[in-house]
Amino acid sequence: MQIPLEKILTISAQAYVGPTKNVRDEYEVKGVHWKGVIGSQSKTDQELTGFGEVPENTEVVVNYHYQTIITNGSLFYRPVIMFQMSGTALIPKKK
Repeated sequence: MQIPLEKILTISAQAYVGPTKNVRDEYEVKGVHWKGVIGSQSKTDQELTGFGEVPENTEVVVNYHYQTIITNGSLFYRPVIMFQMSGTALIPKKK
């Protein structure tokens, strides 16, 4: 399942649910990760935005982190951009 960018947040799970609720009581939590490399093959912006896949019924991804590493190019090689995104998927528990 793809998740819209507006549902990928940098706040904590507790900040999302509020101070009076317990995250584990309300949601199943799963780590989500996505890695990519841009260099020898070009990709569109759409393929590089957000996560590749998140679990079905994910309401939001919290604790979002993004890391980019750029290598130097040379006369014979193009620069390579490596990136990794991670966060926590919150999936509402069935009541």
